[in-house]
Amino acid sequence: MTQHLATIQQAIAHAQAGRGEEAKAALRRALTRSPNDARVAGAMAHVHAMLGETDQAALFAERAAKLEPNDIRPQWQAGDFLLNLRRFRQAVPYFERCLKLNPAELAAAEGLGRCRMSLGDDAGMKAAYEHAIASVPDKPQPYWLYMRALQKLGRIDEAIGVIRRGLERLPGDKDLTEFLCTLAQFSDAFAGAEAQPEVLAMHRALGEANSSPAAVAGSRLEVEIDFDPERPLRVGLLSGDFCFHACAFFLVPLVRNLDPAQFSVTMFGANPPDETTSNFARMGVYHDCSRLSDDDLGSLVRRERIDVLIDCNGWTDRHRLPAMARRLAPVQATYLGYPNTTGLAAMDWRIVDAITDAPEADAWASERLLRLDGCFVCFSPSAAAPAPKPRSVRSDAGVVFGSFNRLAKISDTTLRLWARVLSATPGSRLALKSETYEMSRSDTLSRFAAAGGDGSRLVFLPFEPDPARHLAAYDGIDIALDSFPYNGTTTTCEALSMGVPVVTLAGAAHRSRVGASLLNAAGLGDLVARDGDEYVRLASELAGNGPRLGELHASLPERTRLSALCDGRGFGARFGAGLRQMWRERCARKADA
Repeated sequence: MTQHLATIQQAIAHAQAGRGEEAKAALRRALTRSPNDARVAGAMAHVHAMLGETDQAALFAERAAKLEPNDIRPQWQAGDFLLNLRRFRQAVPYFERCLKLNPAELAAAEGLGRCRMSLGDDAGMKAAYEHAIASVPDKPQPYWLYMRALQKLGRIDEAIGVIRRGLERLPGDKDLTEFLCTLAQFSDAFAGAEAQPEVLAMHRALGEANSSPAAVAGSRLEVEIDFDPERPLRVGLLSGDFCFHACAFFLVPLVRNLDPAQFSVTMFGANPPDETTSNFARMGVYHDCSRLSDDDLGSLVRRERIDVLIDCNGWTDRHRLPAMARRLAPVQATYLGYPNTTGLAAMDWRIVDAITDAPEADAWASERLLRLDGCFVCFSPSAAAPAPKPRSVRSDAGVVFGSFNRLAKISDTTLRLWARVLSATPGSRLALKSETYEMSRSDTLSRFAAAGGDGSRLVFLPFEPDPARHLAAYDGIDIALDSFPYNGTTTTCEALSMGVPVVTLAGAAHRSRVGASLLNAAGLGDLVARDGDEYVRLASELAGNGPRLGELHASLPERTRLSALCDGRGFGARFGAGLRQMWRERCARKADA
């Protein structure tokens, strides 16, 4: 135990209170007296990190690790600091040292895998995650850590293979089953109509795994319900995306535009609050549920006497579907965040539209499908969006195609289509932008080459976390190419709002028909392809039609703003009609309450 424990505790308290210089001064004095004290060096790293001084933090973390080579904690701390500073090669030895000290240290295996992936060392990445699985084969964590790495690279089928291996070892595991269902949304193997019954069966299994016998037994509401079909309704929106998140652009019009005389809206936020959360809270009744247990969340929803509770996550991050499995409201529906069924017996409806879900899709959902008139979403453009810059019309030889969809959506089918589009449009280029391309560029180039593409025609744009700079990047794009089988949603709306037309391919299931719904709502239904050949033809013909492309660049921002895609008032009326329909049908069978 270090002799400077009291000094370390005092320094941390100083730093937490905002007295950074006092904290560093106290630790410097201790290091002067005991330069080989690893705990003091580690505390100095911690203080520098708290103050945002990352380079200094890494320096002291490395010092602590070298002073205590047989202590796993400073080894991991040094590796983690260097990883976050993107000094991947420098971080590798520290994570390797951790694994020598404790082969089952999953955090170190993940850190090593992330470093190897970022260095383009595919074999090293795989070895790190395989080591984790071999060390802890009977826990789900190593399987989903490996899966997430492969997902970031866009290698969805490999990721599915890893999860299936986990399920063979741990049959029925809830987390692994959930990952299998979510990965299937991105996979070419599950894109066709013939695969949808299997996808439904997977989701039913997931729903059952998240519906405990106790939850099902308590699913009958123990509150008095006024089954007047025409009375004003209390509507609850349950979401983990009342924050800086893509879904917020679609939640804002919903909250703002429901008729307050007919619907009072209560928001239940499952996300840690941020500035966007504060904006939602100013729109109406908002409850921060991010730290509530399922029991406490259920008590809150029931106390608010919600008539219609709408899950806005599906099986995405921060979902609260196990709570909804307990029946928290007379009517429960799922909407927006997830492009498929939930599989929950207690989920009554799924809100879609007639384009995203054709009649045959009724057989692929555990819920009843409520098809809104028109598009199932309404887009609220970002207030940070810059005005699109005027642009000259390029010839077909200079056209820049683009996709800002995340890499997980870039399937092998998508890459093959894009390779064909570039081949059909001589001299054109394809600009790609996503958070993970920096670490996956070489992998993406290899996949594109395997799909028949010329990697020299790909342009990787830097990821821009700032919304204004992100949207400004559309000024360099002539035509956006949608992904398949998982279409873009926010990216498509943003492209249109910035004057960039989008070409999409409509498939069998909801996730591959969202683009068709959005483009029809924006008045661009002629850019929806029915098959791959038409997708290539539409993209290349538009690239060669300078007059039309120029007209679209100039008119699309205003046209989009005035279209049904951004008509909040009309959307509120249509969504409200859907709510009323669900409630009336529930009242008609009130004896089942």
